[in-house]
Amino acid sequence: MKGNKKHISYLLVVTQLALPVFPAYAGSDNNHNNNEQTIAQISSQFGSAMSAGNANEAAKSVLLNQASGVASENVESWLHQFGTAQISLQTDSDFSLKNSSADVLFPLYNSTENVLFAQLGVRDNDGRFTSNIGLGHRYFTASWMVGYNAFYDASWNNTNQRYGVGIEAWRDYLKLSANFYRGMSGWHQSRQHQDYDERPADGWDIRSETYLSAYPQLGAKFAYEQYYGDSVALFSHDDKQKNPHTFTVGVNYTPVPLITAGVDIKNGKNGVNNTQFNLELNYRLGETLTKQLDLQAVSIQRSLMGSRLDLVNRNNNIVMDYRKQELITLAFPTHIRGDENTQYTFIPRVKSKYGVERIELNDTALVRMGGKVVSNQQGAITLQLPPHTEIPVQLSGVAVDRHGNKSNLANVLITTLATQNKLALIANRNQVNADGQERVVYTLSVTDSQGKAVANADITWNHNLGEIQADGTTDDKGMATATLTSREAGQAIVVAKVNEQSVTNNTVTFTEFKMVIKSSITPERNQLTPNEKIQLTVQVNDAQGHPVSHAKVTHWQVKGVGMVNSQSVYTDNNGELNANYTATESGVAVVSVDITAPDDEANIVKASTSEIVVMKPLAIESIEAVDKNGGNENNISFSKSTGPTVAWKGAKFKVNVTNAVGNVTWTSDSNALSFAGDIITINNHPYTVLVIGKDTAGQTVAFTMNVRRWFMQSGITSDSYGGAQKNCEALGTNVSSKGAINNLFNQWGNFYVYDGWMREFYRTSTAYDLSKPVSDNNNWVFWAENGLWTKNAWSRLPYACGGE
Repeated sequence: MKGNKKHISYLLVVTQLALPVFPAYAGSDNNHNNNEQTIAQISSQFGSAMSAGNANEAAKSVLLNQASGVASENVESWLHQFGTAQISLQTDSDFSLKNSSADVLFPLYNSTENVLFAQLGVRDNDGRFTSNIGLGHRYFTASWMVGYNAFYDASWNNTNQRYGVGIEAWRDYLKLSANFYRGMSGWHQSRQHQDYDERPADGWDIRSETYLSAYPQLGAKFAYEQYYGDSVALFSHDDKQKNPHTFTVGVNYTPVPLITAGVDIKNGKNGVNNTQFNLELNYRLGETLTKQLDLQAVSIQRSLMGSRLDLVNRNNNIVMDYRKQELITLAFPTHIRGDENTQYTFIPRVKSKYGVERIELNDTALVRMGGKVVSNQQGAITLQLPPHTEIPVQLSGVAVDRHGNKSNLANVLITTLATQNKLALIANRNQVNADGQERVVYTLSVTDSQGKAVANADITWNHNLGEIQADGTTDDKGMATATLTSREAGQAIVVAKVNEQSVTNNTVTFTEFKMVIKSSITPERNQLTPNEKIQLTVQVNDAQGHPVSHAKVTHWQVKGVGMVNSQSVYTDNNGELNANYTATESGVAVVSVDITAPDDEANIVKASTSEIVVMKPLAIESIEAVDKNGGNENNISFSKSTGPTVAWKGAKFKVNVTNAVGNVTWTSDSNALSFAGDIITINNHPYTVLVIGKDTAGQTVAFTMNVRRWFMQSGITSDSYGGAQKNCEALGTNVSSKGAINNLFNQWGNFYVYDGWMREFYRTSTAYDLSKPVSDNNNWVFWAENGLWTKNAWSRLPYACGGE
């Protein structure tokens, strides 16, 4: 099979190089009808599939290709509005559309010589949803096009990003492209591979497409791709290689401009290869579907001008680079110095994601020199040092976790010295409660080779559990003490080191302690409104007041209204556990909790909150007009959800609320309004303004103003009709019409009582006699006190501007 693919690859390469120089030969008969073309296309596809030797799979393949075409055409009809679009569908035996894609290119500027364009795309590749956005420029001469582009690629379900830049050189029947890709995301956890990190790989490619001038429906393409990294997944996320490359050759057939079918063969490093069958739909903005199904239009599509809005030829899928996470590390001391024929204990430093199963030591050199490993357990390694030698001895080891992962190789050089001092380390007791309170006192004595006390010797202490408080130097008698406490049960190993000599005591055992715990539960606050959420804090301490971690909450109970939701059931290192209380309705609630001591479910304590009061929510009771005297003479109320919809500069209204705690402070997202307590003044046209009130308890209420009819000028001046119209036109509007004044009166009542208006007849821009033009003696006037409309009889009257 590999041999056949290799021969096909060579044939495609020859075709790629030979197409531009092939002699012209006759194309398809233009008189064939659409049915004959469809039958021929299906027959060709079926014959190609039958070559695999399986009739069932052949029929299935043809069915999938035809179904994909129909589906793509429907989607294409939606995408065509954005510009040149391409959909690539790849189907499998389960009718899955994995590895399918959709791309669209549309010009931002399009002239004879220049095209500035944007390209967008989405695709599903190997389980990753990737989007692409790019900008580019193409410059056209009589026979060539040269261009450049830049893209941003993002894989959203894996949070990977990269950018790419590319160049293009096209002419009739030939396209050349080169692209460079650079990752923007750093290393992070891979979703496809447990215990692996991933990031976009850097790389580049060179691509070309060419077509027969005499038979432009047939084309070939070539691509060489190179990516860099120690574990790059160029073919799939399960197939990783170092610095991989791939050589792709392919052929494609375009019966009509809308549809292209093809096959690509990829050959990579170490014999990795891949064959893909593709079906693409290409839609061109501004061209009819009939033209895009025209057999003769393919030749135009292969010309330089016909392909000026073709998609950029690049790899839109993000190629990933992987690395194995450092799951376990091991470190030994760099150097050990100790007296010959003595025991030396050191504690290796291990960091592991899955814990430590064991440490495997290579003690061949140590045994050869007369030493040995005495103990390798409980997180400490004890050695019998060999006789004195001037040549250091190497001991190496590898840590193994519970999943079998191995760490780096750790090494330590051991140098033995002639015996100088004698160290003794004695504990005052052998068994202690692991309650963090009971103490073990270790006494260290240091004497020289003659048995005399060594004073002021520096001491380094090491231990495997608990907390230690120790002297840093020996006293005049060569003595030092250390005190060890622990909340963790187990065998304690304490190592004292003096002048490269060490002594170990492992005779003390901390036993499990039955803990006495106390708990409390505190709400974030004791007042809230329905549907509001507050945090409850559970605190667990032992009898001495120290925080207790890993205490378990076994039961919550709410007496009254509301409910509790907790994401955790164990206390943290501070003895705390947080939960959320949600008020479902107004009323009173008391929350209780049952807690057990760590690893002792029979040891239960209870705690309850103080009374939590759920108040009724803050609400708008009414929105009322405010007159010149601060009252509501007209007894006018507006909608509680919008306030007034007809207004002028200086109009005032008041918001009344219920269930407020303390005073309510009002704000808005616009400077069109000003606030004085619960009275709101309109200073400019508030098109759509959100008004929010907040009481001292933090409750909020809001409504959205949308003044649809705005008077650019209220009735504060008088003039003739001509002068009034001239003044209103300077404001960009006209004298208010009869309808505008009527709307004002209907919503606010007698508007003489409000700031900005006078107690006069108001002229309008509506003619009293429709057969005559509007003038001082041919317009409607209005008296707001009783809603009277009449014909004007005065030359100078107050007027307003706008309000429509």
